Amino acid sequence: MDYITEFETNKFFLILSAHVGEQIIPLIDQCCQIESIYIYLGSEMKSVPETEFYGKVSGIFVDIDSICEQLNIDARRCSNNLLSMSSIPFPSTRKHQINGKDVSFMYSQLVRDLFLNMDLEIPSVRDMIFHFSIKFEGNKCGLALIDELDRDYCSMQSNIRSETVSKNRSIWWYTRCDFVYEVINQALRMQDIDMLYKMRYFIVDIHRQLKELYVAQSKTKISLTVYRGQAMLNEEFEQHKSNINGLLTINNFLSTSTDYLIAKLFASTNKNRPGMQAVLFEIELDSNIHCQDCPYASIEQISYFQTECEVLMSMGSIFRIISMDKDNDDIWKIRLKLINKQEDHELETMADNIWEKIRSSDDLFSLIKLLRLMGDFENAKVYIDQLLNESSFWDDIQNLALLVNEVGLICEEEGDFATASVYYQIFMDMKQKRQLICRRDTILSTLERATFQTISKYIQDMNNENNEKLIELKNSLKNEEKSSVLNEKKLASYCQLIGHIYELQENDEEALNMYQKSLKLFVPVSSTAMQIYSSMALLYAKQNDWSTSNTYIEKTLKYLDCKSDIDACAQSYEKIGLAYEVQGRYADAVRIYEKILSFVPDDDNYDEIVLANIGYIYDKQQNYIDSLKIYERLLSLQLDMLYRNHHRLADTYALIANSLYGQQKYQEAYTNLTNALNIDFISLSANNPWVKKRQGEIDFIRQKIYEA
Repeated sequence: MDYITEFETNKFFLILSAHVGEQIIPLIDQCCQIESIYIYLGSEMKSVPETEFYGKVSGIFVDIDSICEQLNIDARRCSNNLLSMSSIPFPSTRKHQINGKDVSFMYSQLVRDLFLNMDLEIPSVRDMIFHFSIKFEGNKCGLALIDELDRDYCSMQSNIRSETVSKNRSIWWYTRCDFVYEVINQALRMQDIDMLYKMRYFIVDIHRQLKELYVAQSKTKISLTVYRGQAMLNEEFEQHKSNINGLLTINNFLSTSTDYLIAKLFASTNKNRPGMQAVLFEIELDSNIHCQDCPYASIEQISYFQTECEVLMSMGSIFRIISMDKDNDDIWKIRLKLINKQEDHELETMADNIWEKIRSSDDLFSLIKLLRLMGDFENAKVYIDQLLNESSFWDDIQNLALLVNEVGLICEEEGDFATASVYYQIFMDMKQKRQLICRRDTILSTLERATFQTISKYIQDMNNENNEKLIELKNSLKNEEKSSVLNEKKLASYCQLIGHIYELQENDEEALNMYQKSLKLFVPVSSTAMQIYSSMALLYAKQNDWSTSNTYIEKTLKYLDCKSDIDACAQSYEKIGLAYEVQGRYADAVRIYEKILSFVPDDDNYDEIVLANIGYIYDKQQNYIDSLKIYERLLSLQLDMLYRNHHRLADTYALIANSLYGQQKYQEAYTNLTNALNIDFISLSANNPWVKKRQGEIDFIRQKIYEA
């Protein structure tokens, strides 16, 4: 019993011999973790123990086969009863502020919405197959079913345009495989983020299929009443009973039936169970209520079982509790009405505010933020590692900086303030570095993979020539130089790549040496040539050798072909612009930057970076009137592209504030800097040095307003 009671949410099925049954059953019959008890009589037993007083005794059996048969029936009934329900007061009857139950409800809705909004790709379905393959290792029957699932469902998803297969197979498999049904609903019930992530493709596919069916079936405008019979724990039952007219939400996919008698039969099998009430849900589905967010549909024609009049409701459905009454058969009828979640404006507003905090261009990053807000730091760390293994994530310096900040927030909330401060300082250093188009190169080409535990050292060592890639390239160069037959083109390529790494590390002298060595070995054509020449133009400008810098600018311009390689062309143009900046030729730099804006795609963020570069030039010249025009142009562009609290908007508001301050428009500067700080507070801790820097600037401007 000590072992069993350690598991608060698990259910146990006990098979006891008749010898010990009479002694043990009175002690364990009231244990809520025990679902059913089976008494094995055996051929040697002559007397039958008395068990009629104990509701959890499922029967007395003389052979194992009959126990297995009854166990399967009881397991299905138990699975049917395992629903995650939350009961919260309706807003108009809520006497107190939002409490823990309300917050739990809200987070479950946010988890649901986050997964449903993920931009999932076909390979993500492999996570589910891999999980089940491990789960059923050594089980031939289970593995055969997984193999069939893989062939029929997963392979079909990869060939979705094929006319020979139907794409709507998720519900069919959901109703066919008990293990799929149970794993999904247990993960939803327990809010097991790790399992939900593994099953994400299948879960979202079920929801999408339900949504398609709902749209098709709702055209009839016929309201439905559906039913569901099950058992409910007394404690949970009392919570709902005291919350008439309140809200009830169910995290699971909810199986119901249009057949009252089938549902009543399910409820009847749960009568007289200790600590539980037999309940029958009567759910009103009003056709006038728009429910695409939580769709429901009859699946009778597409279910594996086509005889149960089943209506399946998507996860996270929300109901109003209309009434609870006991009928003549000792079954409680609970009348519910499906509603839109927007009816609880208070919780919706809170959820929207949290959604603004977790939103990101990367779905996995949004999940990490939500896990941190939920206090699930261990899972957050796991997904940080996973995100850092995605090479595309390293292309966005700003997102990388925000991830560093997220690590700092986790450390702070775990009480490790010293480590948190280290991450906050790294974040600040990254934020203060001017973001350049040339930094859009895949950073993984110069860096080894990071992990949560090593990210601090990793980022601090970005300029360390001993990184793995640099060593690998140097070794390759040495081996090629020792080759009996020299491949000058290959040698030049190695030199160019090594030079590029040195350039990123701001080791300008070594970068120039490697670029020059590359050009002596082999003069490349097109994009590679202009990238080398533009890099050398900038490097010579930084060494104040402006004559040589201009020579390489001219060479770069000869190769520029913006139709063949837009990215390489934009990067080369920007390096020329930077070279002009270093030389103090600001008008030429602005002209070059404006040239970039003429050919980059509208849906790219090059224009944001270029506008910031132009504004930076005007700021250096203390031309605050023109810089303000540029930054306002940048803000207008971002407001059309980004959500209202995007972190890039904070930086733009701060740039506008700086231009206004330069014109002594202190009140307007104060307003814009306050806008920046309000956005920073969404994703940054109050202890973050970047926030403190902003607050210091606001205090300084406030003093200027007071003095004026």
